[in-house]
Parts: sequence; C-alpha cells; structure tokens
Amino acid sequence: MTYTIMDIPYWSVIPNLTSDPEEREKVSVLPRIFASIGQSLIIAGFGVQIIL
Repeated sequence: MTYTIMDIPYWSVIPNLTSDPEEREKVSVLPRIFASIGQSLIIAGFGVQIIL
C-alpha cells in the first residue's frame, strides 16, 4: 500500500522534469537504485533479527 502511495506521484512527476528522453531515463533510474539498496539494507538488518 505504501509503495503504491509513493509510486503513483513519482511516475507522474517524471515527464514534467524534462522533455529530453535520455535525461528522463537518467533521472528515473537513480531513485530506483537507491530504493533497492535501502530496501536490501532494511531486509538484511531487520529480517535477520526477526527470524532469530
């Protein structure tokens, strides 16, 4: 649910940031990379503690 709340506004803002398709691709990839890293750290940190 929280992913959907964040994801819908995020993807609707991307086309308004720039009209250049290449720049738009660069802008949209970086937050996804950092979100994946953050999600992995949270799962690794708290997931192990919950299992143990």
